[in-house]
Amino acid sequence: MLKILSANKEVISANIHFTADAIILLNNYITNGKDILLEEWEWYQELRSGVMCYIITNLKQQDSSL
Repeated sequence: MLKILSANKEVISANIHFTADAIILLNNYITNGKDILLEEWEWYQELRSGVMCYIITNLKQQDSSL
């Protein structure tokens, strides 16, 4: 089962939505059973029918200068 965390707290999966670009990137997480950490992803919050939802759009780019 896919687990999504933000600040080490699990986010209710019913409130998570993925764009098509993000879905393509999920394969590594699904096949390896890795948790999704919102801090590693680009996302925004959106109010839908009175419920705050997380819209995950893409993985954050790694800073190659580090």
